[in-house]
Amino acid sequence: MKNNFAMPALSIIIPMKNEENNIRLCLESILANSFPGEKYEIICVDNGSSDRTIEVAREYTKNVYQLPDKTISALRNYGAQKAQGEYLAFVDSDCVADRSWINAASIYFGNEHIVCFGSTPDIPADATWVQKTWYLNKQIREDVQQVEWLESMNLFVKRDVFLELGGFNEKLVTCEDVDLCYRIGQKYKIISDKRIRVVHLGEARTLREFFKKEMWRGQGNLAGVREHGLKLKEIPSIALPVYYALLPLVFFGTIAAYDFLTAMILLIIIAVIPSALISIYIAVKASKYDYLFKGAAVYLTFFIARAVSLVRSAIFNQSINSQERSKKEEILLK
Repeated sequence: MKNNFAMPALSIIIPMKNEENNIRLCLESILANSFPGEKYEIICVDNGSSDRTIEVAREYTKNVYQLPDKTISALRNYGAQKAQGEYLAFVDSDCVADRSWINAASIYFGNEHIVCFGSTPDIPADATWVQKTWYLNKQIREDVQQVEWLESMNLFVKRDVFLELGGFNEKLVTCEDVDLCYRIGQKYKIISDKRIRVVHLGEARTLREFFKKEMWRGQGNLAGVREHGLKLKEIPSIALPVYYALLPLVFFGTIAAYDFLTAMILLIIIAVIPSALISIYIAVKASKYDYLFKGAAVYLTFFIARAVSLVRSAIFNQSINSQERSKKEEILLK
Protein backbone atom coordinates (compact mmCIF):
# COMPACT_ATOMS: atom_id res chain seq x y z
CA MET A 1 0.00 0.00 0.00
CA LYS A 2 1.29 3.46 -0.88
CA ASN A 3 1.20 6.20 1.71
CA ASN A 4 -0.79 9.35 1.03
CA PHE A 5 1.15 12.53 1.76
CA ALA A 6 -0.30 15.93 2.61
CA MET A 7 0.28 17.71 -0.67
CA PRO A 8 0.42 15.30 -3.62
CA ALA A 9 0.69 16.58 -7.17
CA LEU A 10 -2.20 14.36 -8.25
CA SER A 11 -5.39 12.99 -6.73
CA ILE A 12 -6.81 9.94 -8.52
CA ILE A 13 -10.57 9.67 -8.02
CA ILE A 14 -12.36 6.38 -8.64
CA PRO A 15 -16.16 6.00 -8.36
CA MET A 16 -17.21 2.41 -7.80
CA LYS A 17 -20.16 0.09 -7.22
CA ASN A 18 -20.09 -3.72 -7.09
CA GLU A 19 -16.70 -3.93 -8.78
CA GLU A 20 -14.85 -6.28 -6.41
CA ASN A 21 -13.17 -8.07 -9.33
CA ASN A 22 -12.22 -5.04 -11.41
CA ILE A 23 -11.29 -2.61 -8.63
CA ARG A 24 -8.33 -4.78 -7.61
CA LEU A 25 -7.01 -4.79 -11.18
CA CYS A 26 -7.58 -1.04 -11.43
CA LEU A 27 -5.77 -0.15 -8.19
CA GLU A 28 -2.87 -2.53 -8.77
CA SER A 29 -2.32 -1.04 -12.24
CA ILE A 30 -2.21 2.47 -10.78
CA LEU A 31 0.20 1.47 -8.02
CA ALA A 32 2.41 -0.18 -10.65
CA ASN A 33 2.92 3.17 -12.37
CA SER A 34 6.46 4.47 -12.52
CA PHE A 35 5.35 7.88 -11.18
CA PRO A 36 6.66 8.47 -7.62
CA GLY A 37 4.16 7.13 -5.09
CA GLU A 38 4.52 10.10 -2.75
CA LYS A 39 3.32 12.44 -5.48
CA TYR A 40 -0.18 11.03 -5.82
CA GLU A 41 -3.08 9.84 -3.69
CA ILE A 42 -5.93 7.47 -4.53
CA ILE A 43 -9.50 8.31 -3.51
CA CYS A 44 -12.29 5.75 -3.92
CA VAL A 45 -15.96 6.74 -3.56
CA ASP A 46 -18.46 3.89 -3.32
CA ASN A 47 -22.06 4.18 -4.48
CA GLY A 48 -23.57 1.51 -2.23
CA SER A 49 -21.82 -1.73 -3.14
CA SER A 50 -23.35 -4.99 -1.89
CA ASP A 51 -20.21 -7.06 -2.60
CA ARG A 52 -16.62 -6.77 -1.31
CA THR A 53 -15.70 -3.68 -3.38
CA ILE A 54 -15.11 -1.48 -0.32
CA GLU A 55 -13.04 -4.11 1.50
CA VAL A 56 -10.86 -4.67 -1.55
CA ALA A 57 -10.33 -0.93 -2.09
CA ARG A 58 -9.22 -0.49 1.54
CA GLU A 59 -6.41 -2.95 0.93
CA TYR A 60 -4.83 -0.35 -1.37
CA THR A 61 -5.82 3.07 -0.03
CA LYS A 62 -7.10 4.54 3.21
CA ASN A 63 -9.17 7.09 1.30
CA VAL A 64 -12.36 5.10 0.78
CA TYR A 65 -15.67 6.90 1.18
CA GLN A 66 -19.29 5.78 0.92
CA LEU A 67 -21.91 7.85 -0.86
CA PRO A 68 -24.84 5.56 -1.75
CA ASP A 69 -27.63 6.26 -4.22
CA LYS A 70 -26.03 9.29 -5.87
CA THR A 71 -25.20 10.09 -9.49
CA ILE A 72 -21.69 9.29 -10.66
CA SER A 73 -21.16 13.06 -10.95
CA ALA A 74 -21.85 13.41 -7.22
CA LEU A 75 -19.35 10.65 -6.44
CA ARG A 76 -16.63 12.31 -8.49
CA ASN A 77 -17.37 15.74 -7.01
CA TYR A 78 -17.19 14.29 -3.50
CA GLY A 79 -13.81 12.80 -4.31
CA ALA A 80 -12.65 16.18 -5.63
CA GLN A 81 -13.70 17.85 -2.36
CA LYS A 82 -11.55 15.39 -0.43
CA ALA A 83 -8.62 15.70 -2.84
CA GLN A 84 -5.43 17.56 -2.01
CA GLY A 85 -3.64 17.29 -5.35
CA GLU A 86 -3.08 20.15 -7.75
CA TYR A 87 -4.52 17.94 -10.50
CA LEU A 88 -7.45 15.52 -10.44
CA ALA A 89 -7.45 12.28 -12.41
CA PHE A 90 -10.82 10.63 -12.95
CA VAL A 91 -10.71 6.96 -13.88
CA ASP A 92 -13.40 4.29 -13.67
CA SER A 93 -13.14 1.21 -11.48
CA ASP A 94 -13.31 -1.09 -14.51
CA CYS A 95 -10.28 0.52 -16.15
CA VAL A 96 -6.67 -0.71 -16.04
CA ALA A 97 -3.96 1.95 -16.32
CA ASP A 98 -0.81 1.63 -18.37
CA ARG A 99 2.48 1.72 -16.40
CA SER A 100 3.29 5.12 -17.93
CA TRP A 101 -0.25 6.52 -17.48
CA ILE A 102 0.61 9.19 -14.92
CA ASN A 103 3.98 10.06 -16.46
CA ALA A 104 2.32 10.57 -19.84
CA ALA A 105 -0.23 12.92 -18.28
CA SER A 106 2.35 14.77 -16.19
CA ILE A 107 3.87 16.46 -19.25
CA TYR A 108 0.85 18.80 -19.11
CA PHE A 109 1.23 19.61 -15.42
CA GLY A 110 1.93 23.31 -15.03
CA ASN A 111 0.65 24.27 -18.50
CA GLU A 112 -1.52 27.36 -18.03
CA HIS A 113 -3.41 26.89 -21.29
CA ILE A 114 -4.00 23.12 -21.16
CA VAL A 115 -5.84 22.25 -17.95
CA CYS A 116 -7.78 19.23 -19.19
CA PHE A 117 -6.26 16.17 -20.89
CA GLY A 118 -6.65 12.42 -21.26
CA SER A 119 -7.72 10.04 -24.01
CA THR A 120 -10.36 7.59 -25.15
CA PRO A 121 -9.82 4.30 -23.27
CA ASP A 122 -8.51 1.32 -25.22
CA ILE A 123 -10.33 -1.99 -25.50
CA PRO A 124 -9.19 -5.31 -23.95
CA ALA A 125 -6.84 -7.63 -25.82
CA ASP A 126 -9.64 -10.19 -26.19
CA ALA A 127 -12.07 -7.62 -27.62
CA THR A 128 -15.07 -8.84 -29.62
CA TRP A 129 -15.96 -7.57 -33.09
CA VAL A 130 -18.51 -5.21 -31.53
CA GLN A 131 -15.86 -3.67 -29.27
CA LYS A 132 -13.33 -3.41 -32.11
CA THR A 133 -15.87 -1.82 -34.45
CA TRP A 134 -17.03 0.82 -31.96
CA TYR A 135 -13.44 1.46 -30.87
CA LEU A 136 -12.42 2.27 -34.45
CA ASN A 137 -15.13 4.92 -34.51
CA LYS A 138 -13.61 6.55 -31.42
CA GLN A 139 -9.96 6.19 -32.44
CA ILE A 140 -9.84 7.94 -35.80
CA ARG A 141 -8.44 11.07 -34.15
CA GLU A 142 -4.73 11.96 -34.20
CA ASP A 143 -2.32 10.71 -31.54
CA VAL A 144 -2.30 14.18 -29.97
CA GLN A 145 -4.92 16.77 -30.82
CA GLN A 146 -7.21 19.39 -29.36
CA VAL A 147 -10.75 18.13 -28.83
CA GLU A 148 -14.06 19.45 -27.52
CA TRP A 149 -14.55 16.78 -24.87
CA LEU A 150 -13.08 13.65 -23.29
CA GLU A 151 -14.65 10.71 -21.47
CA SER A 152 -14.61 10.99 -17.69
CA MET A 153 -13.26 7.44 -17.28
CA ASN A 154 -9.80 8.74 -18.28
CA LEU A 155 -9.75 12.46 -17.60
CA PHE A 156 -7.23 14.79 -15.95
CA VAL A 157 -8.30 18.28 -14.84
CA LYS A 158 -6.52 21.00 -12.90
CA ARG A 159 -8.22 21.05 -9.51
CA ASP A 160 -8.71 24.81 -9.09
CA VAL A 161 -10.32 25.05 -12.55
CA PHE A 162 -12.57 22.07 -11.76
CA LEU A 163 -13.72 23.65 -8.50
CA GLU A 164 -14.09 27.09 -10.07
CA LEU A 165 -16.52 25.64 -12.64
CA GLY A 166 -18.49 23.77 -10.00
CA GLY A 167 -17.31 20.31 -11.03
CA PHE A 168 -19.58 17.80 -12.72
CA ASN A 169 -23.26 18.65 -13.04
CA GLU A 170 -24.89 16.36 -10.47
CA LYS A 171 -28.31 16.70 -12.13
CA LEU A 172 -27.02 14.75 -15.14
CA VAL A 173 -27.18 10.97 -14.92
CA THR A 174 -25.06 10.59 -18.07
CA CYS A 175 -23.17 12.92 -20.45
CA GLU A 176 -21.71 14.74 -17.45
CA ASP A 177 -18.25 14.61 -19.02
CA VAL A 178 -19.45 16.37 -22.16
CA ASP A 179 -21.07 19.10 -20.11
CA LEU A 180 -17.95 19.68 -17.97
CA CYS A 181 -15.61 19.75 -20.96
CA TYR A 182 -17.79 22.27 -22.80
CA ARG A 183 -17.50 24.59 -19.81
CA ILE A 184 -13.74 24.05 -19.57
CA GLY A 185 -13.34 24.57 -23.32
CA GLN A 186 -14.75 28.09 -23.12
CA LYS A 187 -11.46 29.24 -21.53
CA TYR A 188 -8.89 26.51 -21.97
CA LYS A 189 -7.61 23.86 -24.36
CA ILE A 190 -8.61 20.20 -23.97
CA ILE A 191 -6.05 17.74 -25.31
CA SER A 192 -6.50 14.11 -26.31
CA ASP A 193 -3.18 12.29 -26.02
CA LYS A 194 -3.16 8.55 -26.74
CA ARG A 195 -0.07 8.11 -24.57
CA ILE A 196 -2.34 8.69 -21.53
CA ARG A 197 -3.55 5.14 -21.82
CA VAL A 198 -6.03 3.03 -19.89
CA VAL A 199 -7.92 -0.08 -20.97
CA HIS A 200 -11.67 -0.15 -20.32
CA LEU A 201 -12.72 -3.66 -19.32
CA GLY A 202 -16.42 -2.81 -19.30
CA GLU A 203 -17.02 -2.07 -22.98
CA ALA A 204 -20.10 -3.83 -24.37
CA ARG A 205 -19.10 -7.19 -25.86
CA THR A 206 -22.31 -7.97 -27.80
CA LEU A 207 -24.85 -5.96 -29.79
CA ARG A 208 -27.44 -6.69 -27.13
CA GLU A 209 -25.21 -5.36 -24.36
CA PHE A 210 -24.24 -2.41 -26.55
CA PHE A 211 -27.93 -1.59 -27.09
CA LYS A 212 -28.62 -1.60 -23.35
CA LYS A 213 -25.61 0.57 -22.52
CA GLU A 214 -26.40 3.14 -25.21
CA MET A 215 -30.05 3.27 -24.20
CA TRP A 216 -28.88 4.11 -20.68
CA ARG A 217 -26.25 6.62 -21.84
CA GLY A 218 -28.73 8.35 -24.11
CA GLN A 219 -30.90 9.54 -21.24
CA GLY A 220 -28.47 12.40 -20.63
CA ASN A 221 -28.51 13.80 -24.17
CA LEU A 222 -31.47 16.17 -23.91
CA ALA A 223 -30.73 17.02 -20.28
CA GLY A 224 -27.19 17.98 -21.25
CA VAL A 225 -28.39 20.18 -24.08
CA ARG A 226 -30.76 21.97 -21.70
CA GLU A 227 -27.84 22.62 -19.34
CA HIS A 228 -25.14 23.85 -21.74
CA GLY A 229 -27.11 24.71 -24.90
CA LEU A 230 -26.97 22.93 -28.25
CA LYS A 231 -23.51 22.71 -29.81
CA LEU A 232 -23.05 22.32 -33.57
CA LYS A 233 -21.39 18.91 -33.22
CA GLU A 234 -24.24 17.70 -31.00
CA ILE A 235 -26.86 18.13 -33.73
CA PRO A 236 -26.34 14.64 -35.24
CA SER A 237 -26.55 13.00 -31.80
CA ILE A 238 -29.96 14.64 -31.32
CA ALA A 239 -31.30 14.71 -34.88
CA LEU A 240 -30.55 11.10 -35.82
CA PRO A 241 -32.24 9.56 -32.74
CA VAL A 242 -35.27 11.76 -33.56
CA TYR A 243 -35.08 10.48 -37.14
CA TYR A 244 -35.13 6.87 -35.95
CA ALA A 245 -37.84 7.56 -33.39
CA LEU A 246 -40.10 8.74 -36.23
CA LEU A 247 -39.59 5.62 -38.34
CA PRO A 248 -42.57 3.75 -36.84
CA LEU A 249 -44.83 6.58 -38.02
CA VAL A 250 -43.40 6.27 -41.53
CA PHE A 251 -43.89 2.49 -41.39
CA PHE A 252 -47.54 2.59 -40.34
CA GLY A 253 -48.24 5.49 -42.66
CA THR A 254 -46.87 3.50 -45.60
CA ILE A 255 -48.98 0.48 -44.63
CA ALA A 256 -52.06 2.69 -44.63
CA ALA A 257 -51.19 4.13 -48.04
CA TYR A 258 -49.80 0.98 -49.72
CA ASP A 259 -49.19 -2.41 -48.08
CA PHE A 260 -47.06 -4.20 -45.46
CA LEU A 261 -44.33 -5.38 -47.86
CA THR A 262 -43.80 -1.89 -49.30
CA ALA A 263 -43.72 -0.43 -45.80
CA MET A 264 -41.15 -3.01 -44.65
CA ILE A 265 -38.86 -2.42 -47.64
CA LEU A 266 -39.05 1.34 -47.19
CA LEU A 267 -38.39 1.02 -43.44
CA ILE A 268 -35.26 -1.08 -43.99
CA ILE A 269 -33.91 1.33 -46.62
CA ILE A 270 -34.38 4.53 -44.64
CA ALA A 271 -33.15 2.86 -41.43
CA VAL A 272 -29.93 1.59 -43.00
CA ILE A 273 -28.96 4.70 -45.02
CA PRO A 274 -27.63 6.93 -42.15
CA SER A 275 -25.76 4.04 -40.51
CA ALA A 276 -24.28 2.91 -43.82
CA LEU A 277 -23.10 6.42 -44.75
CA ILE A 278 -21.34 6.92 -41.41
CA SER A 279 -19.80 3.45 -41.67
CA ILE A 280 -18.47 4.24 -45.15
CA TYR A 281 -16.99 7.55 -43.95
CA ILE A 282 -15.14 5.92 -41.02
CA ALA A 283 -14.00 2.92 -43.08
CA VAL A 284 -12.50 5.21 -45.73
CA LYS A 285 -10.88 7.54 -43.19
CA ALA A 286 -9.36 4.61 -41.27
CA SER A 287 -8.63 2.57 -44.44
CA LYS A 288 -10.38 -0.44 -42.91
CA TYR A 289 -12.93 -1.57 -45.47
CA ASP A 290 -13.86 -4.75 -43.61
CA TYR A 291 -15.47 -2.32 -41.18
CA LEU A 292 -18.29 -1.41 -43.59
CA PHE A 293 -20.95 -3.98 -42.71
CA LYS A 294 -19.92 -4.33 -39.07
CA GLY A 295 -19.93 -0.56 -38.67
CA ALA A 296 -23.39 -0.27 -40.21
CA ALA A 297 -24.73 -2.90 -37.81
CA VAL A 298 -23.20 -1.23 -34.75
CA TYR A 299 -24.37 2.26 -35.76
CA LEU A 300 -27.87 1.01 -36.51
CA THR A 301 -27.97 -0.51 -33.01
CA PHE A 302 -26.62 2.73 -31.55
CA PHE A 303 -29.23 4.97 -33.17
CA ILE A 304 -32.15 2.69 -32.35
CA ALA A 305 -31.00 2.53 -28.71
CA ARG A 306 -30.68 6.31 -28.55
CA ALA A 307 -34.12 6.70 -30.19
CA VAL A 308 -35.70 4.44 -27.56
CA SER A 309 -33.89 6.40 -24.85
CA LEU A 310 -35.12 9.68 -26.32
CA VAL A 311 -38.74 8.52 -26.37
CA ARG A 312 -38.51 7.16 -22.82
CA SER A 313 -36.94 10.42 -21.57
CA ALA A 314 -39.65 12.47 -23.28
CA ILE A 315 -42.39 10.34 -21.70
CA PHE A 316 -40.71 10.51 -18.29
CA ASN A 317 -40.27 14.29 -18.47
CA GLN A 318 -43.86 14.71 -19.58
CA SER A 319 -44.99 12.62 -16.61
CA ILE A 320 -42.88 14.70 -14.21
CA ASN A 321 -44.22 17.95 -15.68
CA SER A 322 -47.78 16.69 -15.37
CA GLN A 323 -47.22 15.80 -11.72
CA GLU A 324 -45.72 19.22 -11.02
CA ARG A 325 -48.66 20.95 -12.71
CA SER A 326 -51.10 18.85 -10.67
CA LYS A 327 -49.35 19.79 -7.44
CA LYS A 328 -49.45 23.50 -8.35
CA GLU A 329 -53.17 23.25 -9.18
CA GLU A 330 -53.85 21.54 -5.83
CA ILE A 331 -52.01 24.33 -4.01
CA LEU A 332 -53.99 27.00 -5.86
CA LEU A 333 -57.30 25.26 -5.14
CA LYS A 334 -56.48 25.16 -1.44
